Order: sequence, then structure tokens, then C-alpha cells
Amino acid sequence: MSHEPFARRRRTPSKRGAGRCTTNIVALRKLSWEFCAQASYRATIRQTERRESFGISIFSDLLPMHLLMVEVDLCILYIDLDLEYWVLACTQNSPEDFLKAHNAGRAQVGIPPLAWKESLVAYAQDYAKQRSGDCAMKHSDGPYGENLAKGSWDVTAKEAVQMWLDEKKFYDEGSNSCIGEEMCGHYTQVVWRGSAHVGCARTKCSNGWTFVTCNYDPPGNYVGERPY
Repeated sequence: MSHEPFARRRRTPSKRGAGRCTTNIVALRKLSWEFCAQASYRATIRQTERRESFGISIFSDLLPMHLLMVEVDLCILYIDLDLEYWVLACTQNSPEDFLKAHNAGRAQVGIPPLAWKESLVAYAQDYAKQRSGDCAMKHSDGPYGENLAKGSWDVTAKEAVQMWLDEKKFYDEGSNSCIGEEMCGHYTQVVWRGSAHVGCARTKCSNGWTFVTCNYDPPGNYVGERPY
């Protein structure tokens, strides 16, 4: 696990008033997923047949002979060919996944939820592309708040945001500072009361790592101000 050492801090506030990220499936063992929606056998098979008629890809070579894998949007449907069982697995990289992870952390401290903003997504996507060659943890130095994360595995939206939320234990509310030499700026940006919108992007770097960036508007982490 790796993430950037410092969240960018502004000394004075600036005077200013999804995109869908999908996971490329390379091999079954590398797929990030968790169990999600359930339905009856009959409803599931009908849905699968309907979606297959629109050309959904079948990846039977990646699975044991008795299983069939069907890619459906952000979900993968595993069907036992004897129809004895099925499992629906979903990748965790949609705008809703980023928002849910952020807003869960904000709710813990009584902060209003963030809203998704496409202009921030576009900005994040552009910068993620710039970093795909080196996966360097360098800030874009743009007009927004920014959190970065990367990992050697297929880092999901939830995992990236959780890296930042895990810094909560290093934030001391009494002194409004990080404990010792620990980092907490990613956490304070996630829960910054003044930030109202977020947009995020992921990219696969040339070295196989995953790079994740989220931008916040208005930005947070003003020196001397409390996050909430």
C-alpha cells in the first residue's frame, strides 16, 4: 500500500465564490469484487439471456468447466451451468462507490454529504492520464483540493478512500493537528465541511500499479482552520 505523504495545504483561501471508471478484467485472480444484489434463479437467468442478446462477452476460459462468467456493466455474473447456484459480483469503481465511501466518513462527524461533479471528474481523469506513465505521487497543483492513492493491486474506489479515512486516528481534534509525524491531511480533506463536490478517477499505470485521484471543490485543508 502506498499513498502520497502530504495533502496540499493552502495558507489563504482562494477568492472563488462520471464519468464511469471501470475495471479491465485481465484474469480472474486479479478481479476486485464483493457480493451484491440477489434475485431468484428465474429472474437472474432471464436478465442474463436478455443482456447476452445485446452482445455481452462470455469468459468461460477463465473459469472451471462448470462455471460461466458474464460481464454485465460493472458486475460479473457467475452461473453454474447445472443451474444449482449463481453469484453476482460487482467491481467497486462507480461514482456511487466513491461517494458512498466519502460520505460514510463525513457522516461519522456530522458533515453534509459531498455531491458528484463532472467537471472535477474530467480534471481528475486528465491528471490520472498524465500520471499513468510513472504513477508518481505528485499533486497536480490545480485549483482544487486533491487526494492521491496508489497500490500494486487493482485498488478500488472504496479501498482508496478508506486509505484516507484510516488517517482519522492520527488527527487530534484538540490541537487541530496531526499526531507526531503521522499524516492526517487526506482524512481532513475528505471530511472538510466547506468542500461540497468531489470527482475522482482511476488509471492503470505502465508498471501495473493503480493510481487514484480525487478532487474537491471548494478545496479544504486551510492552515489554521478546522475541518468540521
